[in-house]
Amino acid sequence: FFDYMGEFGTAYAALLKDGVFYLGTNQGLYQAAWQDLNNQVVVKPFRLIPGSEGQVWSLQTIDGTLYCGHNRGLFTVRGNTFQQVNNEPGVWTILPFQKDYLLTGNYNGISIFRRAGNTFSFWKKMELILGSCNQVMIEKDNLLWVNIPKYGLIRFSLNENLSPSERMIFPSTLFKGNAFYLKKEDNGIHL
Repeated sequence: FFDYMGEFGTAYAALLKDGVFYLGTNQGLYQAAWQDLNNQVVVKPFRLIPGSEGQVWSLQTIDGTLYCGHNRGLFTVRGNTFQQVNNEPGVWTILPFQKDYLLTGNYNGISIFRRAGNTFSFWKKMELILGSCNQVMIEKDNLLWVNIPKYGLIRFSLNENLSPSERMIFPSTLFKGNAFYLKKEDNGIHL
């Protein structure tokens, strides 16, 4: 599909769930029926979900619920409803952790959410991890990595209270260029 009218802005996240295609942009969260996304269709297939106006950074499905990382916080999306879970600004990334936790990398650190029934509610901010955390990845078990642009990478363990321990800091000066990105492969975490 093409945005000939320039309505979407820049796309940052996309997700297909239950026959609906979600497109997260710097203008908000759009949805369209998957079957309507055909370049031969003349009808405008995308609709902005009300209340989602702003910057969408990430989309993640957890236990059947669609979560949206937004510049205004963490939201759930159900049909055409956009509901705020927490207002910690700038949710770059959403990561399920173990069975009962959810970690979000934000403009200022990492937020931890704890399962309460079928939903998650804010529990606490993670200690010792500050800055704009645009990537959070699990290497294995309780061993995680976080990417903080212009600062570097941090590899750390989470103890039983979900506080970081055994931190290893890799400053950005160790890497060429001013941007780096983590990716997970079968044999571990790579730049």
